[in-house]
Amino acid sequence: MLVIVLAVLSVYGWMVNQIGTKNKDFGFLTKPIKFMYSYPDLFEQSVEEVNTLPETFIPTHADFQAINELDEDLLVDCR
Repeated sequence: MLVIVLAVLSVYGWMVNQIGTKNKDFGFLTKPIKFMYSYPDLFEQSVEEVNTLPETFIPTHADFQAINELDEDLLVDCR
């Protein structure tokens, strides 16, 4: 079992290398492999964006109470 796992990881590493250097294309496997090896970078970027609040952020007052008396949801079109 360990040999099979190591073989799969070796093939995966080789495919990442080939896709990254644009030496080979693996058809339908190329996009999922690119997603798998770029996911940690995307995750790190999203965590950084979430941790930094925008300059226009205004904290909500502690006494604020939301009031929603609408009968239906309000849909806004921002074009």
